[in-house]
Amino acid sequence: MISVTIVVVALALPFCSIAEESCPEKFLRFSKDHSFCKPTNASCKYVIKSFPTKEEQIEIVNLHNMYRNKVALGDEKLGGGLDSASNMLAVSWDDELAEIAQKWAEQCLFEHDCGECRASSSFSVGQILV
Repeated sequence: MISVTIVVVALALPFCSIAEESCPEKFLRFSKDHSFCKPTNASCKYVIKSFPTKEEQIEIVNLHNMYRNKVALGDEKLGGGLDSASNMLAVSWDDELAEIAQKWAEQCLFEHDCGECRASSSFSVGQILV
């Protein structure tokens, strides 16, 4: 029985190291479950894997900032309205964050991942689900 266990463990170890090698250390240092490191969910049937064009990136950022500005000024009336906000800075596009978000979208789960699972060394990161 011991020899069988050793063989199984010996066969499984290369697969573990391959999985870790396919995930860059810059993400693994935050979490072994980092969203960037997850394969596409096999039950996901409608995953769009194209990266937005430069024009689409500009449009996405402009729309996002338009709504942030509306909230910052206290002009958002949906849901009973919100008070104005301070220090609500404009957002800008970042390719690394977009790739992390894409990998999470490929999980087809309409929920937040863990904070460490989307972490980046460059930014403090949040999520908006729409």
